[in-house]
Amino acid sequence: MNAEIPVHRFRKQCGFAADGRPFATLSGRVAARIATALAPTGEECRGLILALRRRLGCSRGHLAAMLGVPLGTLRRWEEGVRQPSGAAKRVIWLLHGWFCEPNQPRNPMSFLSWGRCPAAGAAGSGPVDGAGPVGVLSGGVVVDDDVLHRLAKQLLAVMDSPRPAAERIAAGRAVNLTVRAGAGLSEQCLRQWCSENLGQGKT
Repeated sequence: MNAEIPVHRFRKQCGFAADGRPFATLSGRVAARIATALAPTGEECRGLILALRRRLGCSRGHLAAMLGVPLGTLRRWEEGVRQPSGAAKRVIWLLHGWFCEPNQPRNPMSFLSWGRCPAAGAAGSGPVDGAGPVGVLSGGVVVDDDVLHRLAKQLLAVMDSPRPAAERIAAGRAVNLTVRAGAGLSEQCLRQWCSENLGQGKT
């Protein structure tokens, strides 16, 4: 363990912010499920790569150099022969956001959800006082009720998509964990959330 890095053990927190918004903290386990389930498909990555090349006016060789991959690898991604790995998808997505969507929110939820349901505001402007410099409280990412609503809808969309079965199963598990993460919110909010997003009237 590196003594220079403080230990941040996750401790679940749920409550209400000063403005009345309910919030919850998501553990690293839940965050990993969300990131995996909402990762862009190979075709979506192909679109990001092509958009980058159009925006920058660069050749495959130049973009391959920026991504740190061989030219042949980038060519196979563009042609749909192979899909980027999880880490490569993240680099492609980050580079696309840097050059093509400079006004995209920059906060933990934006990164975890691949920009599909970012929390409002910039990093550090979480819904509760005391949130850390990257929107983290008690070792977990802070999300409010609005983000939970949009997150559930995105995960359900993945479950209903023609993606591979393993990805749809992962999305289902992420929905389950996300619901459980919000279980400490007010009963009324949680019942409404489940009713609107999961077609259930109770937790």
